Amino acid sequence: ALWKMVVGGIFIFIGITSLLLWWQRGFVYPPRPHTLSDEWKAMYAKRMIDMQVNPVVEGFSAKWDYERNE
Repeated sequence: ALWKMVVGGIFIFIGITSLLLWWQRGFVYPPRPHTLSDEWKAMYAKRMIDMQVNPVVEGFSAKWDYERNE
């Protein structure tokens, strides 16, 4: 039946595309920068709080209680 060929073709296309994406992630793209790690984000957030970046208006430091450090 025709629908079986169509579904089979779709699965083959999805499979080839998945293999291509897997290959690209492994061999084409560079490694992720260290600034995207959770440790780096936590250190950067702490640095922003310590520097009191934009503490009055809005943003990251506006919701921080500097007296109780929480």
